[in-house]
Amino acid sequence: MKFRNLILRLLLALSFVFSAFAFTGCNENCYDFKEFDDYVMISGYTGKQTRMNLPTEYNNKPVTGIAIGRKFLKSASWVKSVHISKHMDWINPGMFNQCKNLTKFTVDENNSTYSAVAGNLYRDDGKTLVCYAPGKAAASFTIPDSVTTIDVSAFYRSSKLKSITIPDSVTSIGNSAFSSCDKLEFNEYGNLKYLGNEDNPYYALIGVTSRNYSSYTIHEDTKVIAGGAFEDCYRLASIEIPEGVISIGERGFDGCNSLTSVVIPDSVTSIGNSAFYECSSLTSVVIPDSVTSIGGDAFYKCNSLTSVDIGDGVASIGHRAFYQCGNLTSVALGNSLTSIGRAVFYKCSKLKSVVIPSGTTSIGYGAFSYCWDLASITFKGNVEQWKRLTKDVVMAYDVPASEVVCSDGSVAL
Repeated sequence: MKFRNLILRLLLALSFVFSAFAFTGCNENCYDFKEFDDYVMISGYTGKQTRMNLPTEYNNKPVTGIAIGRKFLKSASWVKSVHISKHMDWINPGMFNQCKNLTKFTVDENNSTYSAVAGNLYRDDGKTLVCYAPGKAAASFTIPDSVTTIDVSAFYRSSKLKSITIPDSVTSIGNSAFSSCDKLEFNEYGNLKYLGNEDNPYYALIGVTSRNYSSYTIHEDTKVIAGGAFEDCYRLASIEIPEGVISIGERGFDGCNSLTSVVIPDSVTSIGNSAFYECSSLTSVVIPDSVTSIGGDAFYKCNSLTSVDIGDGVASIGHRAFYQCGNLTSVALGNSLTSIGRAVFYKCSKLKSVVIPSGTTSIGYGAFSYCWDLASITFKGNVEQWKRLTKDVVMAYDVPASEVVCSDGSVAL
């Protein structure tokens, strides 16, 4: 009897422990949360439901996003449908692409960020295709004309798809958008792979047939270079991008460490994040007036780069865009520039001078720090404009320049 009572007490104690864990570790659907002042992010998931309903609130705070990487649903083959709750406004790209049996997304009608069309997930009023449900049985898919952006990993592991039609409305394609689509049929030209539409089968350049070539010929009808299209083509020495291409995607030429020259035509409007990341042989680049934005890490550690001419159309330069370009001696900033991100020219140790346009309104942390030869900083606006400009106190740490020369005087750094 005493032994039985002891066992019962032990089981009761364990039930309290597990109840406490369940209460603090996950709610009824087995989610973990990270709380902030006025919102909550999902930080973990341990459930096995075939229908995943993302929670709306936790502790009377709205659940607004997922704060964990893609691995939280790695190989989650049991998930067949996902419901996006009304407050959700941030989901990491590629979050659900490991769910190989996922066939349907639904979205709360009061969600102002996301929407679902034919079971696929979109955002920005249908302008961005976030995720094609990878478990769908269909062999073909036509992207709606409303879409301008195909997100990172949007079709990842959509293993049943044989055909994807891309409309002329699409202007950018994220990295790995079509990776592991094993049955996908593509068009081929110049040792390159393309997707498009009936009028232009070469609309989007999505990748190479082999990384072993030193040169490739891009079709003259190409409009979009997808993210990662030439990634790690280590033998590629030069490339001419034809007139008509409008965007160079994220990591488009990442790791092409033999690339010495690239011609960017006047039709290009955006250069994506890490587009020429560690292209260590690239010596110079001219960015035409048509380009409006240069993404973060775009020319990160392009160690052979000696000169950069940035056109008058560029309004923003992303964080670390020219980070540690150690041989960069000359840079010309365009007149439309308004924003210089964090550490843009960090450790460009041979950069001797810089002229900042008068319309610039923000300069990020460490933008010119450790530019050990930077003896001259000029601002085309007046002193009052410089004082109003949003800038970090260490925007130019450890440089020989001691002042900023403005049109009507100087200001100490």
